[in-house]
Formats: sequence, C-alpha cells, structure tokens
Amino acid sequence: MDHGTTVSVLILEEEALIALDVEYYLIRSGFVVAAALQSCGEAVDWLAENHPDVAIIDVQLRDGSCGRLAQMLIDLSIPFVVHSSSCRRSEIFDEALVQGLWICKPCDPEELVGAVASLLKAHAPHAWSAHRGNAAVHLDESLPKRTENQRVN
Repeated sequence: MDHGTTVSVLILEEEALIALDVEYYLIRSGFVVAAALQSCGEAVDWLAENHPDVAIIDVQLRDGSCGRLAQMLIDLSIPFVVHSSSCRRSEIFDEALVQGLWICKPCDPEELVGAVASLLKAHAPHAWSAHRGNAAVHLDESLPKRTENQRVN
C-alpha cells in the first residue's frame, strides 16, 4: 500500500477494544493503520486488493485460525507480528504462524510498536527510514508510560 512516506499497518484482531488500543499506539507513533479487521474472511478479501507494509495478527479471529492469513502474508512478503495470548509457540502447529515475530498479550505498548519497527528495519529499511524521517511523533516521546498491570488511558 502506498501512502507516500508513511508506513501502513494491518491489524487482525477479533477483540474490538484491543484493536482500538493497538491502533491508538500505532497512530501516536506515526504509523497509518490501513485496516483493523476481525475475521479471516474479511482479511483475505482485503489482502486481495491491498498491500500493507507490516501486519499485526492474532492467532485466532472470529471465524478461525490465522494460519492461512499468515501464509498469505509470507507469500506477499509482508512481515508480521503475532500479538496473542497464546504465547507458547511450541503449541502452535501452523508453520506459517510460527514464522512471525511473537509478542504476548498483554504487553507494554512500546514493546508492540517496537516489534513493528524492528520488522520494518529488517524487511523494509527504505520504508523505515522514510517513516523515521517524517513521523511527527517518535515512539520514545509519544507513549505514556505505565507500570506493570496498569492500562494507560
């Protein structure tokens, strides 16, 4: 997806409040949220027409496992973070999901945004350079700090 010098992120999360929370922190860090989808069917249709720079996916959406979606992302050369409460990768039998960068829920927003940045640095250095040069707000300045087990509003 071409947004000029912005970096687009696809969020695949079945819980609307979690998706909103993730979207908030991404936007605060200068990213563009291309879409936040809650089902595999929606995501397959969306990916047929769109190409984000990076994705954040959960292991399970409303209509099933994200294994097929993870494989689509790999086939499209779209790096992805697996953001899930199912944190035991040894229990995940889908090889495509295991290839993502795993961040366990709940996590500090800086950790998740940092994982997105890490993937961009490794897989799309030109997009990352443009993002860092043009982002109005940088991660370390933008995110409210929280202590363990405390949500930031």
